[in-house]
Amino acid sequence: MLTRPSALILLAIVSVATFTDGIHKIPAGLGPLDWYDWFLYLPEVLYGLLLFWIWCAGAGRLGADQLMTKRWPALQRFL
Repeated sequence: MLTRPSALILLAIVSVATFTDGIHKIPAGLGPLDWYDWFLYLPEVLYGLLLFWIWCAGAGRLGADQLMTKRWPALQRFL
């Protein structure tokens, strides 16, 4: 229900978690490619990428968003 707004809010939470706690898990003194490799293996980054994909794709035909917009067309601009 409300897939895209929910994914956007969770994406903001995951971004804050990544930049406040996740980056500090990366060892110091790495080169740029090694640092990027460590960064992509953080669980927060994986969750963020999945939430970004859900935000772009939406719920599709199986989501409650479709049923809600049929009943209340004004919700279409929020979804």
